[in-house]
This record gives sequence, C-alpha cells and structure tokens, in this order.
Amino acid sequence: MEHTLALVQLPDRPRRATRLRLDISFTAPDRCRVRAEDLGLGELYPSSGENLGSKYQPFLKRGGKGGMMAMYQLCRAKAAKHPFYIESIDINIYTIEELCFYLWKNVSLLDESMLNEKLCDWLEGELGMQRLAFHLREKLKDAESIAELVLPVFREVRYLNAAEMYAVKEQIGKLEVQTEDIRRKIRADLLVNYGMYSGAVSLYRQILQNRNQGKTGLQFYAGVLSNMAGAYGRMFLFREAADCLWQSYEMVRSNAVYRSYLAILPLYLSEEDYKKRLEELKVPKEQLDKIEEEKQEVLAKAEKKQKIENAGQETLARFLQEEKRKYHKSRR
Repeated sequence: MEHTLALVQLPDRPRRATRLRLDISFTAPDRCRVRAEDLGLGELYPSSGENLGSKYQPFLKRGGKGGMMAMYQLCRAKAAKHPFYIESIDINIYTIEELCFYLWKNVSLLDESMLNEKLCDWLEGELGMQRLAFHLREKLKDAESIAELVLPVFREVRYLNAAEMYAVKEQIGKLEVQTEDIRRKIRADLLVNYGMYSGAVSLYRQILQNRNQGKTGLQFYAGVLSNMAGAYGRMFLFREAADCLWQSYEMVRSNAVYRSYLAILPLYLSEEDYKKRLEELKVPKEQLDKIEEEKQEVLAKAEKKQKIENAGQETLARFLQEEKRKYHKSRR
C-alpha cells in the first residue's frame, strides 16, 4: 500500500530547484509522522520558509512505478561552511546540488573563471569530495572541451540521467562551434535574466567593438543593440537605451524597435525636447495614439498587480530596499 504526502504549498520552481528536509518519527509500528520543510536551493532559489505540515501518515512503503520516491533524489547532507562564489551572477554556492544545478542550467556562462583550481580546492576542502577534485585537476591539464570538466561532476553524484547528460554534451558542442560574438551574446542575454545588467552591457560592447558583418550580418548586431537597450533601461539609463535603439533601427528599420524608441523618449527628454524630436521624425498622430494606448495598458496592469499606492509604509520600504539591492547588484 502506498500513501502520498501532498506538498501543495511548495513554490513554483524549475525541476531540481527545491531541496526538502524531511523529519520522520514513528508513533506506532505501522504509523509515522512526516514533517517537510522547504529549503529552496541556496541563493539560487531561496527557501520560502514554509513548514509543509506535520501530520500522522500511514507508513510509506517503497512503491513501484509511479511511486513517490521516483520523483525525488537523496541529497548529500554536507554543506560548505565557506561557499564557492560565482562572480558572474553574484551567487554563493553551498552544496554539490546547487553546483550541479548551476552547471546544468548555465552552460553558456561556464569558462576558466569558474572551472579552475579554486573550484577543485573548494570541492575537496569544503565538501570532502577528494576523488572528484583529483579527477577535475587532471582534466584541467588537457581538457579540450568544457564537457570534460562538467560531466564528471554530474556522474559523481548521479545528478542527471543518461538522456540529460547527452543533452548537456550536445548543448556544449553546439556552443563551442559558434563564433565568439555569438557566444558572448548568449552569455550577455543570460546575465540580463540574472539581473547582472552591467556585466551584460560590457559583453554587448565587446561584440560591437569587434563587429564582423561578414560572419554574422546586420540583423545580429541590430539584435545586440536592442538587447543592450533593454539592459540599460533596467538600470534606468534611458538616454543610453534610446541611443542603442536608434542605432538598431537605422541598421534594419524594424517597426518594433522604432516603437520602443518612441516609447522611451519621454522617460528622459523634457516635454519640449520630446515634441521637437517627434517633429523631426514626422511621427503620425495615429502612431503616437497607439503608443500612448499601449503605455496606459502597461501602467494599468502594473497598478493592478502592484497596488503600491495602497500598500503600507513598511511594505513600500521593503519594496524600495529590494529595488535598491537589485540596482547595486546589476552595477557590479
């Protein structure tokens, strides 16, 4: 007989991004009490602090196909006292599961700045994984592909199944045959997702400084400028964002980029300068009305979602503090 403890209060996270602490105590030969606590996944996905219930459950026998145990894997108990710092996304790693998840989901960010002797020292000294550390040190001497350094980590703790291991190897292989500019753009786009906007802008600039239109074409560099504008905008550098959008538009004459450019102008121009710029561009009134309509829709959705005007001072202070933290993180 099987019985399932439903963990309905768990936050919605990607696969393998949740660690649970299970406390099980037996109250009778055929009954036990199960208590589950959400630990998250370190700084990658912080714990929600949820105590997922403490209740009496019939003894959970090991099930067959489709059983509860097939959905989870046992984590190593040891966590590092001193974390391994990943500078590119400003994250500390404390466990081997956190490291595996990062390697699995961020192949495009992996390079010698992380896969190096320091990582080997951390695995050996903090997690007690001497065998893995020794193996990686040997691979560092003559590895021809990142896959030779990443896959052994997964194998050591049986983190991925065979199909997933193959997919990672294929992803690394496809990435390594791309041009340096394309790899930089992939890394920059991922840094934007992590809120590391300054680092992303730095990579976008490197691409634009070394542009080779014969290999990638104008469309690629227009996309770089457009994405760079997004990174600037999230740092509230609207003038720089507008400059990038205009350069992108001049390359490929994209209507979407043009609309974005017009929409960002009032965020940094005075009303007089804004009207003057519109006259220079000879923007039709219908297009301006459409942009204004879209802007009001966005504001309405944001107002409904946030309702900051109705929030208490304490909630507002927490919101501003979090935005301040994100801003400083993005400028590192």
